[in-house]
Amino acid sequence: MISFRKCIAAVYLVSSALLSQLALASDTIWIDVRSVEEFNSGHLPGAVNIVHTEIAEKIASVTQDKNAEIKLYRRSGRRSGLAEAELKKL
Repeated sequence: MISFRKCIAAVYLVSSALLSQLALASDTIWIDVRSVEEFNSGHLPGAVNIVHTEIAEKIASVTQDKNAEIKLYRRSGRRSGLAEAELKKL
């Protein structure tokens, strides 16, 4: 398992236009923790979909860099908070 030393930030999905600009302007890994259906209905360009219940098992497929900056986003706050808690356990 990977343990991440950097704090994993969770951001609110306020405006897809604003977040699209943020996503394209950085080397940050954006992970959408919503369901596959929600992801398919619209997501940030370049974002990866990992359902919050599968984050611990699938994060290694996205990055092996323990210092990677990861931003989690979702429709509200609950799922990204759950996903963040799982990543902090690793």
